[in-house]
Amino acid sequence: MREAINSYASLAMAGADELSDVISYPSWTQIHHLFNVPLYYISYAISALSSLDVYSEYLKDHQTGWDKYTKLVHISPDMKYVEAVSDCGLHDMTKEENIRSVIEVLTGYYQDEFTEQMNEAMKNGKLEEFLEHFRENVSDSLG
Repeated sequence: MREAINSYASLAMAGADELSDVISYPSWTQIHHLFNVPLYYISYAISALSSLDVYSEYLKDHQTGWDKYTKLVHISPDMKYVEAVSDCGLHDMTKEENIRSVIEVLTGYYQDEFTEQMNEAMKNGKLEEFLEHFRENVSDSLG
């Protein structure tokens, strides 16, 4: 699998080099919405945090998380952010305490998941294999 991913990445990079001769990308000063809509990127960040909120709800209870998600995607685009998330039972992710709450849920879930997998590996005599797989994934994700 890793070999296939590396091959694809090499092809993609080669293609990108060839395309850069044909396509010219504007500098950041030429991207109008950075100036016309200055909170554009903040909106993306808050939306990303809200998606983590939905995911954390799903991890706590699949059905409740799914219900909140489906309610959210059916809300009118005219509804303001705080009203929309409140209407769905989600958190206002412009507040630090809500961000911390979601981080705690996600951290707890993945720590528990890691511990469970590690205990299973120890029980099956495959702890070294598990740890090696973990080390490879961590080093891959860190670059």
